[in-house]
Amino acid sequence: MSTSGDYKMALRLGREQYQKDLAKGVYPYLQVLEDLTHNLQIEQEVSLGQVIIPIDQIVGTNGVGRSTAFARNFMPLLDEGSEFARKWMNLNDIHLKEGIRDPIKAYEFMNRFYVVEGNKRVSVLKFYGAVEISGIVTRVIAKPDGSKASRIYQEFLRFYKIARINYLNFTREGSYDRILELTGRSTKAEWDSEFQKEFHFCYSRIQSAFKKAAGPTSGISPSDVFLEYLKIYPLSSISESTDQELRERLEKIRDNIELLQEEAPVGLHLEPQADKEQAPRSFVRVLQDVFITPQAKPKLRVAFAHSKTMETSAWTYAHELGRMYVEERLKDQIKITDVDNIFNKKETPYQT
Repeated sequence: MSTSGDYKMALRLGREQYQKDLAKGVYPYLQVLEDLTHNLQIEQEVSLGQVIIPIDQIVGTNGVGRSTAFARNFMPLLDEGSEFARKWMNLNDIHLKEGIRDPIKAYEFMNRFYVVEGNKRVSVLKFYGAVEISGIVTRVIAKPDGSKASRIYQEFLRFYKIARINYLNFTREGSYDRILELTGRSTKAEWDSEFQKEFHFCYSRIQSAFKKAAGPTSGISPSDVFLEYLKIYPLSSISESTDQELRERLEKIRDNIELLQEEAPVGLHLEPQADKEQAPRSFVRVLQDVFITPQAKPKLRVAFAHSKTMETSAWTYAHELGRMYVEERLKDQIKITDVDNIFNKKETPYQT
């Protein structure tokens, strides 16, 4: 396929992702780190030097400038005749002839990565299914807020000082310490390069076996599955086993793995869960039952208050997509008030 043909395919993938996200009320462009952190108290920025970045943990860009040139999957959205497309195709040609060698520059925040320089490099490598890229990384550390995500990230920071790896993403507290315990590693001694390589090899094999068995949309973190495996089988068993043996062992601990899915964070569901007795109701259904009965109760009032506008903030734009989706789905049951630049207003809608 020609370089032009590659761009056409990447463009199609980007526009498909864009349409899917719009239909779901999900922000359809790259996340912008500046929008995520502008209301947070940043304690420090730490240079990590040049590290290997898992590509599936690159989720956005630092500034809003180029964020709308890419869909959420980093595939391009600009027309084939654009200057952007020409540069993408040139970079694609370089990758095919000699490989992309220059590291990107990125920020790491909560163990997710946001590109400062090299968005197109990430896009091209994602198009070819690459799993990692070299990057010069600065870690951004916000003041802990006591949330579960914040507590887990603090555990990760302690773990990183020892292991110097960034590809483990646990969803439960205590998991990073448990990994050290199960691998027989000290909580103080840094991992040497040989053990890092052995550990990464073992993790990659379990990750691959699990993805083949469960599919890419299982919703369960491969890191959590890896930990469940190590609770029963030693790390050395992975390198000594065939792929079939690993799949059989994962099958044996299926019940443990399925419990991980039940413990996953609760999301907002607008559709009832079918074929499950006493299925938990979504937040919106609970609100409907409590506040809304046909021809008896007034509409539920909901307010969206934004610190910026859709035009100046990707964060606000994303929430506006969600507001429009909710308003369309529940238009006969709720009344929405939408306010931008809330901190610049002298009074709120409910003070008038």
